[in-house]
Order: sequence, then C-alpha cells, then structure tokens
Amino acid sequence: PSGSFLVHLTVCYELFQYLTIGMQASAEVFDTVSSTLTRFHQTKDKEDVFDLHRSRTLLDLELVTSAYLRLLQRHLSCRTGSLHPLRTALQGALLVFPDNPEFLNMFIELESRSHIAGRLRRYFDRAVQEAATPIPFLFAIQAEVKRLEMISSQSTVAMATNLDTTKRTNGASVPYVPQTGVTHRIRSLFERGCASPVAQGCVLLWRWFMAFEMQQGNYTQAKAVFFRALQNCPWAKLLYMDAVQWFPDDLQDVLDIMVEKEIRVRAPLEEVELLMEGEGPDG
Repeated sequence: PSGSFLVHLTVCYELFQYLTIGMQASAEVFDTVSSTLTRFHQTKDKEDVFDLHRSRTLLDLELVTSAYLRLLQRHLSCRTGSLHPLRTALQGALLVFPDNPEFLNMFIELESRSHIAGRLRRYFDRAVQEAATPIPFLFAIQAEVKRLEMISSQSTVAMATNLDTTKRTNGASVPYVPQTGVTHRIRSLFERGCASPVAQGCVLLWRWFMAFEMQQGNYTQAKAVFFRALQNCPWAKLLYMDAVQWFPDDLQDVLDIMVEKEIRVRAPLEEVELLMEGEGPDG
C-alpha cells in the first residue's frame, strides 16, 4: 500500500531535511507527523471496526514509521555511533504495530549483533503472551533459530571432529543441528504456538515444527507433529506433501489419509508406479 498524500509528503520532507540539515531535523518531522496521526487515530471510535478513516490513518502512521525506521537504519549503517535511537524507535513502533513483519525483522537483526539475548527474549516472551496472530510466534522462533545458527557457526571444535554436517533419518538426508539450550527453547516456542488458539491454525508453524524435528533427527516426534497438525489443519495439502517427503516409508498411509479427508490426489499410486516402470531401461 502506498498510503495517502500525507505519507508521500512526509517521506519527501524527511529526506530533504536529512540531506540538507541532518538526522535530527528528519526525526523532528517524523515526531510531528506521527504524534498528529496518533492523536487523530485515538479520537476515533475504537469499537467501530468499519471506520474507514481510522483504518487509513493507522495505515498512514505505519507507512510513515516504516520510512523513518529505514532512513534511520541507513543512517546508522553509514556512520559509527550508538544504536540507542534505532532501538528506541523500534520499540515504540512495535508497541503500536506488534504484528508488523518488517519491524520485527529489524528488531531481530539489531539485537542479533549482540551475544546477549536478554532484551530480545524478554520482548518475545511478552509478545507471544499477548499475541493476536501467529506472527509473534513465528518471529520469536526465527530469532532463536538465528541465535542457534550463530552458535553452530562458532562451534569450530564440533566442525573439526565431525566433518559430516548432514544426518540421515529414515532414509532422508537432512542438515544436522546440534542439541543446545537454544534447541530446547525453540521446541518450547513451537509447543506454545501450536497450543495457542491464535496460532494452532497456522500451517507454516506446523510445517516448520516438523522440519525442525527432522533436523534434530527425531523421526518419531516429527511424525507425531504431523498427526497433531492434521487435527488442526486437515485441509492443508502442503502438510501431506511434507509427510511424503519426510516419511517415504509411510507413503501409502499418507495417501489413505488424503483420500479419507477428501484431499485431491492427482494420480493414484498404482498409476504412478506403472509410469515409473514404463520409463525404465526397456521403456
């Protein structure tokens, strides 16, 4: 969405002030416009979900905030200085827009530069408790996955003693992720998300959970996650496709479940086997 004329005017004026005077002047423009939009938004009836003007005002505020954060991020990437202004602006933006993927990704990228995960974990612990959508759960998991990747990349001793970074599980080769305290926290976040009424219908969450267990080499737990996912999202064909990939020995069982759930199968298994035989050396 491009927003109203006010958004374009504000972004242009912010850039002009930044290029001619500096970041402080650009911040003053943002503060003035955002406070005006916030006051206008708060004066509207919050119970009227069909108030078009209120929705447009909130969208304009989100777009103006996004433009300012990108400018501030660009400014700090070109200069050495404290990250406190960006961190403060991000925290203020997330208070108003807790489900904005761009703001959450910025916050994770900012805090990932530090080896101390306290601030990031405190925020997401609160965010998942107050979540109204699956988005906070997904980004909380993403933050921990990034931390796990950083820990794994720094484990030079493990890499020297184990050159094979893949693990074969039930015939499928998957990247191996070592067991750490972060691993248990990721699993805990998956469990909290799958038990939450706002996130248990998210197909991406279940697929990610199943892939994570396979990366850990937990074949039995991954299959259990698959059957739990079917109880919440029986209509999601992607879950069945993942099961065929991860559990090739259970192909017939997965197909039987798809037929039972009235999920469309493009070709019966018998026809596929005949076609594969026809493409053999004599075919």
